Amino acid sequence: MAERNGISALASVLDMTDSKSLIVAMEGLENLLRCGKMHFLDENGENKFALLLEMCGGVDKLEALQTHKNQ
Repeated sequence: MAERNGISALASVLDMTDSKSLIVAMEGLENLLRCGKMHFLDENGENKFALLLEMCGGVDKLEALQTHKNQ
């Protein structure tokens, strides 16, 4: 999924206001990041999937969700 722009697709859902969609996207990202941590480290030992999430603006979107109306 990550190789087919799944991280970017899930990150784009983080702009929605629907809580259920946000939860599904965050759970999907969590699973991909966990998989990346276990199996896809770059030469510096960094999670390749986390780098992809950062490059597509997903980290900023996750930080913005800290002030979402639904705790």
